[in-house]
Amino acid sequence: MNRRSCLTSLAALTTGSGCIGRALNQSSANKMNKSISVSDVERRPPSEPENLDADEKPAGIEFTVDIVSESITPETTARIALEYENASNDARTLNVNPDQPGPISSVTESPGLVLLSDAQDLSRQSSACWKPERDTFGRVRVGYQHSISPGDVETLKYDVWAAPQQDADCIEPGTYQFEPLYGSFTLTVRE
Repeated sequence: MNRRSCLTSLAALTTGSGCIGRALNQSSANKMNKSISVSDVERRPPSEPENLDADEKPAGIEFTVDIVSESITPETTARIALEYENASNDARTLNVNPDQPGPISSVTESPGLVLLSDAQDLSRQSSACWKPERDTFGRVRVGYQHSISPGDVETLKYDVWAAPQQDADCIEPGTYQFEPLYGSFTLTVRE
């Protein structure tokens, strides 16, 4: 009788620990799943308009931000698109390179986010986190002169990554302010 009770208890303990282990793994996987939202999208004048010529501060440009993919998981990160529309009757010239959009960092850096395009050759610090191995990204000092015809839209797509120099290992939930060329917006990360 003792042997049977012992075997029954051992079987229950083994089965139970498997369930507990699966529950713990699911719980930690859910903490890695996050989503983003975008708000407070505004057209922003250049920070020093008095130092710019007419081509660097074009009138008639509409700025919008669209979410392409809102989910952040171990397999994929969120993706957004910055759109510059020429709402004027004349061609406008923007200082953007649509083929190789430069990185855009959040105003705060720790915790912080960085928006990176496919033009960046990136690898992650770990397979469970969207934080780049590289600490910095070169800022192009060349002024691009990209023309947009009336009614046309130029779209720059970016993936959401953790700021490489922040103390946290991964993308942290929170609210992040961005100020790309001619615009500003808030990106919120939620678990």
